[in-house]
Amino acid sequence: MSREDLTNWLIHFTKAIDAKDIVDVFYKGEFKEEDFKEENFAEDDISGDQLELDFTNQLPGGISRFSAYEALKNIIEECGIRYNFSFRDKITTLYGGEPVVCFTEMPIHSLIEYAKTRNEKSNSTYGIAIRKKDAYRYGARPVLYGLSESNTFEYLEKSNTRRILKENVLPLAEQFRLVPLMLDKNIDWTHEREWRIKRRNDIHHHTYIKNDVYLEEIEHLNIFEDGGHCEQIIVIVNSEQEANEMFDIILTLKDGSGNEFDTSFNPKSIAILVLQNLEKEEKVIRRIEDISNKSYFKVELEGLSQEELDWLKRLISRCQNQISKDATEEYLQKHKLDPRYNDFKDSAGFSSIVTYEVRNKYLRGLINLGIAFPIGYGYSIRAVGTHFRSQSISFHEYVTKKVCDELNREIGNIFYVHSNLD
Repeated sequence: MSREDLTNWLIHFTKAIDAKDIVDVFYKGEFKEEDFKEENFAEDDISGDQLELDFTNQLPGGISRFSAYEALKNIIEECGIRYNFSFRDKITTLYGGEPVVCFTEMPIHSLIEYAKTRNEKSNSTYGIAIRKKDAYRYGARPVLYGLSESNTFEYLEKSNTRRILKENVLPLAEQFRLVPLMLDKNIDWTHEREWRIKRRNDIHHHTYIKNDVYLEEIEHLNIFEDGGHCEQIIVIVNSEQEANEMFDIILTLKDGSGNEFDTSFNPKSIAILVLQNLEKEEKVIRRIEDISNKSYFKVELEGLSQEELDWLKRLISRCQNQISKDATEEYLQKHKLDPRYNDFKDSAGFSSIVTYEVRNKYLRGLINLGIAFPIGYGYSIRAVGTHFRSQSISFHEYVTKKVCDELNREIGNIFYVHSNLD
């Protein structure tokens, strides 16, 4: 039965996140005694259970604010949706002690209209949609709006970050679904038609975030995982410009089957919906099911002919052999080796050729040939041949630049030299 008020999709909408509004959440962890000695903890502080910061609830180091669109980009780049403790006025609104991922089953037209009445910190029109049946397989369930008996709660634990009810009020396994309903006090969230997935403690759904110079591991919900439950995923943005940027991020992640932390990204089907394009529809769109292809972002990637592919192979062969060899001999003629090490007196390091032109047809060809591969937000090109073993960063930069210049002459100015000290 087709009804305008019912949909087979759930949508996770993002909102703006400001560092000043973030509440630190701690959990019981295991510390070694030597850790406390290094940090000069008082002896009285070492006994008993110690607390660790839950970085699920933290912004990456150096970031003070995400707009709703940036929060959506972060989901794609982290290859998963973070669980949330749902704070309001710095007090969690959740029960059961575990964070959740929230969805709504409001049809998209109703959700957009609702978002217009809210500020960016409460809701937005950026988000990700997945099929309800797929979310169910990850553990999503509709929330329980209120209790059948009364709203006089009895707690096992109650703090600003954790609220756990006694089991006789509601079983612990179901408490994450509870949303208070008190119509006599104008507390009514039933219009949100919310579904939730609580943190699953899934060892396969983990990624890392940067905390200053350290990396912190967090659990998230990876709906993009290889072989996952989601048959279809829709990324929802407002404009064509945003869709363009999002397309390049998604394509880079798909090329590498994951991000820089090897978090899996291999969705079976992923599309980008541009809300501005809904105005071009011939009828008013109420549900995702009714949206035509004209509202989705489309890019036709240009491919190489067999003749162009053969030419590209010859170019790479020339770079790896002739250009690299000639550059090596030139550098050896100009610089003296230290006889003790048969190497140059220099800082140790390495150089590589990179590009960020993800849609360039020659880069696409290099990827297919196994010559280019994703590194973070760009691609590294294996076009430099080895004709002398050295740790010198200056040597590597010299040879790499010669090859890079040749690629830019033949293909176009899309390549750069990137160096790192070892």
